Amino acid sequence: MFNIRLPKIGKIIGINDDGSYRQGPIPDLGGPLEIAAEFFMAWSAKVQFGLSHDQLKDAAGSFADELSISGLAFKALMNDMAEELSKSNEGPFPLCHGDFGHNNMIFDDNYRLLGVIDWEGA
Repeated sequence: MFNIRLPKIGKIIGINDDGSYRQGPIPDLGGPLEIAAEFFMAWSAKVQFGLSHDQLKDAAGSFADELSISGLAFKALMNDMAEELSKSNEGPFPLCHGDFGHNNMIFDDNYRLLGVIDWEGA
């Protein structure tokens, strides 16, 4: 899996007869995306931070407004800096799981990796 490289950024939806991967859109982002900058721009346009303003106010008190403004500024900065955020703007792109915690890996009795699970967000 470490060596898998994909021509675009998108969800793997199948394997072609030649062994290459068929890619489709990333849920809620779109695609497949040709360059990394497109991914960062799509992400910044769609990302929703975890708390509503009222929940943020309950959690952060007087800092809630500043945090909300910072969140919006961060999204705008991600969009504006999209082309500078990736080491390589063009593919091939590595496979990205996003949650390689020990609880998402299966090992044998000799601690050899047998598989990786929990791919819904990959």
